[in-house]
This record gives sequence, C-alpha cells and structure tokens, in this order.
Amino acid sequence: MPNYCNGCLNLNFLHILNAIICFINRSLITSTVGCISKNGLPGVTDNRKILCLDGIGGTGISGLLWKKYIGENLQVTINDPHETSFSVITENAKNNDVKVEITKEDPCIILHQRPFHFM
Repeated sequence: MPNYCNGCLNLNFLHILNAIICFINRSLITSTVGCISKNGLPGVTDNRKILCLDGIGGTGISGLLWKKYIGENLQVTINDPHETSFSVITENAKNNDVKVEITKEDPCIILHQRPFHFM
C-alpha cells in the first residue's frame, strides 16, 4: 500500500513501480527478439543477420543482453548520443566479452543512415 504524505504519493513507491515496469518491458522486448531470432523475419527466406538497434542505450543492458544470450544471427548496434553513456556501454561490452557496434549519434540520424529490422 503506498504511503501518502501531504496528498502526494511516496516517491519510493513510484521508483519501485518504475523499476518493475522497466523490467517487464525489457523482458517482453527480449522475448520478441528471441522469437525473431529463432523463427526468422516474416517474408525473409535467406539466412542474413537480423539488424537490431538499441537506439538510446543508456548502459547498453538491452543490446548486450540480446547479443549475449539470444544468438549469433543478430547484428546489434547500441547507440547513445551522450559521452558518459557511450563510455559506460563500451566498458560493459568489454566486461561481458560481447562484440557489438557502439555508436554515439542522434537516434534520428542513425535511423536515416541505415535500416534495422528491430529497434
């Protein structure tokens, strides 16, 4: 039950709720990428790599998770326009021994530069 203080919802409750929603969202997206990886892309009969973009990577957790645990037939690009995030993503990829492309572009620009199957 959330705590009320002067008519406002306790921020701790909101932080917990946000963390749960992020976890569920990440799980659903990862499941979708896994299904695409296993079953292939609809209408595509060749065995080309599935191009995935984590457009605003933050720490890179989603893109690294896709590449590390879902399959070799994924080509993952993790992007974040901020220098700090770019450094964190690079370090996390190195620490987890995951080979992904890491870029520091505006997400709109990278989407105009090349196509992706999953974003």
